[in-house]
Amino acid sequence: MCPIIFEYGDFQVSGYWLFVALGFLAAYLYLVAANARLKDRKLPWYHRNSLFAISMVSTYVGGTLMGFLVNLPELIRDWDYYSQSFSLIREKAFSSLVYYGGVLMMIFLLWRYVKHYKLSGETVVELFVPLAAIFMVFARIGCFMGGCCYGKEVSWGVVFPEGSLAPAGVPLFPSQLVESAGHLLLFCLFLLVKDKLRSKFDLMILYMGGYATMRFILEYFRGDDEARGYWYGLSTSQWISLLLLLVAAGYVLKNAAEVKRERAVIRQ
Repeated sequence: MCPIIFEYGDFQVSGYWLFVALGFLAAYLYLVAANARLKDRKLPWYHRNSLFAISMVSTYVGGTLMGFLVNLPELIRDWDYYSQSFSLIREKAFSSLVYYGGVLMMIFLLWRYVKHYKLSGETVVELFVPLAAIFMVFARIGCFMGGCCYGKEVSWGVVFPEGSLAPAGVPLFPSQLVESAGHLLLFCLFLLVKDKLRSKFDLMILYMGGYATMRFILEYFRGDDEARGYWYGLSTSQWISLLLLLVAAGYVLKNAAEVKRERAVIRQ
């Protein structure tokens, strides 16, 4: 972990933003290579780049908005303290990014773009689901570098230095690296199965179910409770995970019923 990678006068390059930038680069290179392999199905360069820009911007904006909603109850509850200074309000309101917020906004905006320009939804899903996973491999390493999204205190964990967002000097569960590794496994799984699926939309359901399961479990090992919001014993991300798992399960059951009907028709 290293909060500041490079510093010259007032100019600083943080470890977090360096790895986020590397994530953008890796995601774009993957998009260009994967799109080129589609040959007659590939997206024109202007749609490819527009969709990429939308996905990256919406990930940040949506994550920021979700972070604001998560922090809003505390902001209202302790308004007497935060109202002393606009900087305190700004720092609390926009102090965290929630990945789920970014993903949900990205899905909505990409869907609107695809519908408006009458593009192939399956092609966009095939390209952008693995892209999201490879971006998060780097982004979570960035979280580790900066110390955000840290884990609970354990006896064998990583120790963050002074200046990190994580508590310094105590061993913490490396939740950021675990999630990064989980996204890498999902990315590899997508590459293995994407040409074997009945529909490319199955890839999105696979990501939805895989990430929701991983995130729901990892939330129990996170130590930054004040940044995530809790309702009835579960964090905001866990409630969203449960909702996505229900959607994924419904999709799987619907597909299974369709396959069963098709086989019955064939046997007749």
